Amino acid sequence: MYETFKKEVKEENIYRNDFSSILLFQARTNSLPLADEKSNKNKSHICEICKNEEEDIKHFLFRCKITETVRKKFIKEIKKDDEEAAIKDMLFNSDNTEKEYLKEIWKERRKNKIIINKESARLKYENTVKEVCEKRNPFQKRVVYC
Repeated sequence: MYETFKKEVKEENIYRNDFSSILLFQARTNSLPLADEKSNKNKSHICEICKNEEEDIKHFLFRCKITETVRKKFIKEIKKDDEEAAIKDMLFNSDNTEKEYLKEIWKERRKNKIIINKESARLKYENTVKEVCEKRNPFQKRVVYC
């Protein structure tokens, strides 16, 4: 992405030593830790929070339904045909608004991933307890929690 949209090499005053600058750099170099970047770990490419489609930079920036509330505060709806131009404008002609958008949408994504992970851990725990109790009482028809 960087070599596609970055036409000339020059010093830029957009990077600071803050989280939003890190996100901007990762987005520009296509190295945000999204599902499509984790492919070498044999994981699914489907978005972990909305489960609707492959999580790539376009999905993260413009399509994920879970982060829609945050997105509407910063940008108007982008048509699928215009996503490439919008990415170029957002990441390579950016100001502090775009960096703030990246930071806020990343925070929303992370918050939802934490909720999903907690729920998954709770269900795993409940299933483990259920299995242990059923093994202790194999002839009992109803589940007795230990």
